[in-house]
Amino acid sequence: MPSTVDSFFRGIRYSLDSSGYNDLFLKVKQILILERLLLGKDTVGVLPTGYGKSVIFHLLPFMFDYEKKKDDSIVLVIAPLDSLIEDQVMSLKSRGIKAGVLKTKKSTKCFNEIFDEGPCNITDEEREFTEDTEDQQHEITRDSEYKRLECGDVRILFTHPEGFISCKEGRKLLLSQTFQNRLISCVIDEAHLVTEWGLEFRPDFNKLSQLGSIFPHAPILALTATAPTKRIQELIQLLLLDNPFVCIGNLDRPNIFIEKFKRKPTCLGSESYDQLFVIADDLKKKLTEYPFTIIYLPLQWCGYAFKYFLSVLGNKSYVNLNKGKQPRNCLFAQYHASQTEAMKLEILDQISGKSNFRNIRVVFATVAIGLGVNLPDVRHVIHIGVPRTLEAYYQEMGRAGRDGKPATASMFYNNSDIARNVPGMTESMRSFCLTDEHCLRKTLINYLGSVPAFHGLSHLCCSNCAKSCSCEDCLDTIAMLSCSDVVRTNMKKTDKKVRMLSKESKHKISKKLKEYRLKLGSRRKRFGSIDTSTGFTIQLIDSIINNCEYISSVEQLCQEFPIWDRSYAEVVMDVLSEYTS
Repeated sequence: MPSTVDSFFRGIRYSLDSSGYNDLFLKVKQILILERLLLGKDTVGVLPTGYGKSVIFHLLPFMFDYEKKKDDSIVLVIAPLDSLIEDQVMSLKSRGIKAGVLKTKKSTKCFNEIFDEGPCNITDEEREFTEDTEDQQHEITRDSEYKRLECGDVRILFTHPEGFISCKEGRKLLLSQTFQNRLISCVIDEAHLVTEWGLEFRPDFNKLSQLGSIFPHAPILALTATAPTKRIQELIQLLLLDNPFVCIGNLDRPNIFIEKFKRKPTCLGSESYDQLFVIADDLKKKLTEYPFTIIYLPLQWCGYAFKYFLSVLGNKSYVNLNKGKQPRNCLFAQYHASQTEAMKLEILDQISGKSNFRNIRVVFATVAIGLGVNLPDVRHVIHIGVPRTLEAYYQEMGRAGRDGKPATASMFYNNSDIARNVPGMTESMRSFCLTDEHCLRKTLINYLGSVPAFHGLSHLCCSNCAKSCSCEDCLDTIAMLSCSDVVRTNMKKTDKKVRMLSKESKHKISKKLKEYRLKLGSRRKRFGSIDTSTGFTIQLIDSIINNCEYISSVEQLCQEFPIWDRSYAEVVMDVLSEYTS
């Protein structure tokens, strides 16, 4: 439809000005998608988290306005979650764009009753989304908002699939003359859910192909951040898209360091969540300076984590204690379906930057934290437990570093988390957790059908790559940990032998120190591997053994060797003293 290239780019300028994005510089793939939609072509956009997918449909009605020389274009957006819709509507209204929601109200039979009639194998994630959405609501909410929609007083209309597929009144509204004449495009946000949820969980997602019959002249735009080639083909078939334009961006997020660790067995209860203990201690020290962190946990552990942090931080849990122990002043919060709507809104306002303050530093969350909600400055995303699919993991870790600054994604797993009998657990997720040799970034991004864009130092890529990094900084660190030959030579030149030891004695000393290392690793408060959490490495033990004949005091140990804690040095001296002659 754009008559000329010049006209197309004038339309972009017009849409940016009209939607309040005056200073925004559009990316190439955003422009390509807008162009194809104006040509009336169905489109699939697979763009990385933080790329600006929502900007595309924010601009759409104004792009069509410019081409049609009118100001009445409407875009329909199908979204999966209320939290996502609320975030979008607030953002649009702040820009002066008329946004509306086709709301429904609950039917008499709830989702859980439906599944109780037969074998129930839905996952915790599905239960979580069920409680957070309105998928069982199939009757229109007739209020002032609905009257506004009937008059067409909207530019972007949001709804769930259930709002017009299982709801006759919602379908009637979309078939009205107003929407048939003015609706210019249908957008399916988080489109990967069409294939993930459409079979059993929320069947109306599987019926979104009906959009083609309701609006035969409106191109469909399916947007997602996670769709391997196989999923893209499934999506095209399910939506009955007509020879669509497929636009795939590079899905790598080079600013996110990816790491994984083994955690304690689930049978140990709270001890299998010992990472929380270290985070609580660190938060107590840094308070408002603690980097903003999201911790993904199973629903039943969110409350436990919150109470534990309260017990560790005490009155330090609250900023401005003189104003009372109000939830809004707390340094940490829990976000899940069981939380009150008011509290969830308060949390989202703070962490998305809509409030004029940010007290929250740590959020204990389930997958309900807001799929697609823009959280600009998350520095650390931690999974204690494992998502079922690599697509879900990419979505959730993608909450980190959306401002482009360095961020970290950490995952802690055990064998129970990735067992084959876990409902929905995929082999690709199991393989990702179990691999200790291949690059985690390459494994993830290649699975998603993209190519890694990371070109930095290996130790900034992922925990697997960091093990084999040979950059100058890493070599210096290895030399420090293993105590270089130069240091050893200098010690032998300047220090006198304080003991004579046989090979057998050195072997016994080494064995005792390695047993002590394992004991350190079994303590409750540990974050990551024994090496990263204590510094008491095998290399350090080897260095001590190689120089044990010259070590005379705790002070010398602390000075000559990279021992993090004086208590470690005292234990080493006790062991060495047993063999002093």
